[in-house]
Amino acid sequence: MIPTPQRDGTGRPVIPGSFEINRDQLLLAFQYMADYLREKGVNLTIYVAGGAVNTIYLRSRHSTGDVDFFGSNEQSRLLKDASKYAQQQSKSQLGANWFNNSMSLFLNRALEQDLMGASHHQNAILFSKPGLTVYAVPWEYALCGKTDRLTKPNKRPYDAADAVAYLHQCVKANGERAIQAQQIETWARKYNKAVSVLVLMEIDTLYTSKHGKHGISF
Repeated sequence: MIPTPQRDGTGRPVIPGSFEINRDQLLLAFQYMADYLREKGVNLTIYVAGGAVNTIYLRSRHSTGDVDFFGSNEQSRLLKDASKYAQQQSKSQLGANWFNNSMSLFLNRALEQDLMGASHHQNAILFSKPGLTVYAVPWEYALCGKTDRLTKPNKRPYDAADAVAYLHQCVKANGERAIQAQQIETWARKYNKAVSVLVLMEIDTLYTSKHGKHGISF
């Protein structure tokens, strides 16, 4: 796991503090990581979901609390060391959990491979310098992550807006045509994510308000 879970003297998990990280701070942190990895003679590729994508690539958020990623499992020690180096070098507070691969716990190897291939095909690159390349996960996977979250009681205030941002990328990839609700349900089954008609209607209402047309066809 990145980072390694910390425990106190009684063995209880220590919950580290979190900080909001803006676009410039994220890109600088990735640059520090790339510098570290380049010095070690490696070029690693990771795949990122969540707020870092919205903050860096889509610019639909001003900041995020962390970077959720998977990939380069065989080099996890180097990635962990590189993220620590970035944390040490950064003049802004990143937080101990700023770079974490907890999402990989929910991905089997076959799904990881599928997402990697789709990410390369999509080619939404957040960062690319010698040492480190960072891809956004497929938009349909990101969208289904938000439909899943929106069906649960612990949904967050920004989840629906994030879903609209991902849906817009899906619509653009679909020739500016609305995505069939049935298609989103198919994606959700593929990725083992929850979805409901009510959630899709909520997302489409927000989408229509923002873009002046429907993003989902029922």
